[in-house]
Amino acid sequence: THDERTHAKINPESGTSGTYTGEGRLFSTTGLDFVHKDSGLSQEQISIDIDIKDEALPELTEKFIAPLGGERRLAEFSASPEDNDNWTRPDEIYVEGGNFRIVLATPAIFADGWLPGWLSRETLTGEFPGTRAEVKLISAVIDRWLPVSGWSYDRRSPGHKPMRRAVPAGSVYFFRVVSGEVNASDLHLESVCDDRQDICDGFGMILTGRW
Repeated sequence: THDERTHAKINPESGTSGTYTGEGRLFSTTGLDFVHKDSGLSQEQISIDIDIKDEALPELTEKFIAPLGGERRLAEFSASPEDNDNWTRPDEIYVEGGNFRIVLATPAIFADGWLPGWLSRETLTGEFPGTRAEVKLISAVIDRWLPVSGWSYDRRSPGHKPMRRAVPAGSVYFFRVVSGEVNASDLHLESVCDDRQDICDGFGMILTGRW
């Protein structure tokens, strides 16, 4: 369920909104509500796949409470059983001198709009992220761009984040391997964004296969 809220701009000096006048002092945010209020406040769950260094594992308990999200609301964390199959990859799909496709599972942000920055605009070729293979973009099926913004809680630069254009989830890119070899299954749920922070934020995750 989408939880829409309207907020008033706060003066950092007075801590109130009453000293502001004029337009643009109200803004709205939309979050996800994981509480079912019609069934006795039953809780929903989300699954997150993370990589943790071995030396950090002893620091994590089996279950713990920590803040999550921009508003830093408390959430309960617990590890899934080792046999959990939520994040299984498909069988090995090797592509050498052939064709493979990627489908965006999450919106992607590229430096050149719809075209990944690791591809040349002139030749549409480049090294595919996470591989040593050179690929050529043959075709792409893309819907209209998706606006991505948000609200920054960073004390150094609080306020609206600049709006950026993202390639929407569901878009498909078709590639041909020019040289090298690609194991498409290794790229499953990896990110193809240009910027490291966008990769860490979960943009541009892909599903892969042959075509």
